[in-house]
Amino acid sequence: MYKLISSLMELSRLGEIKGEFDKLNIHRIVKDICDKYSGLKQNKRIEFIINGDLPEIYGNALQIEQVFENLINNAIKYMGEQSKPKIIIGSSEHDEYCRLFYVKDNGIGIDAGDLNRVFDVFCRLNDIRADGDGMGLAIVKKIIESHGGRIWVDSGLGKGSQFNFTLQYKERKL
Repeated sequence: MYKLISSLMELSRLGEIKGEFDKLNIHRIVKDICDKYSGLKQNKRIEFIINGDLPEIYGNALQIEQVFENLINNAIKYMGEQSKPKIIIGSSEHDEYCRLFYVKDNGIGIDAGDLNRVFDVFCRLNDIRADGDGMGLAIVKKIIESHGGRIWVDSGLGKGSQFNFTLQYKERKL
C-alpha cells in the first residue's frame, strides 16, 4: 500500500516541475542504465544495443533517467523466453526542436487492442511479473509530456515492442 501511495504522489507531482532544464548527455545516461543491468544481461544473455551516439537534450536529469530506466526495465521484464533477447535504444531527427527516441525489444509484445491502454494508471496487461504497481508507463508519459514531448508504442503479440517518444534538443521555453 505504501508503494502504491508513493507512486500516486509521484505521478501527481510530476507536472509541478518548474524552471530551466539542464543539458543532458543521453548517451551516458543510457549507457549507465545498461551497465547497471549487466548482471541481468549475463543471466538472460540480453544484448543491449545503443544505435549511434545519442544526442544531448534539455530536461530534468532525474526524470529523464527515470524514463529510460522504466522503459529498459519493462523491456527486460517482458522479454519472455527469447533465444536471442535484444534491447535497442536509439534516436533520430524529429523536427526543428525535438529528437525522436526509441526503446525497442524483441519480447512478448502487446496485443493491438491494448495499445491505447498501456499508459493508463494501474494498467497491467500481463501478470508475468508481480513486482509492479501499474504506474510505470503512466509516470513515463507524464514526464515526457511535462517536457513538451509525446510518447506512443508500436507493438504486436510475439513481435516485441517499440516505445517512441520525443524530447527537445534545442533550448526553447515550454
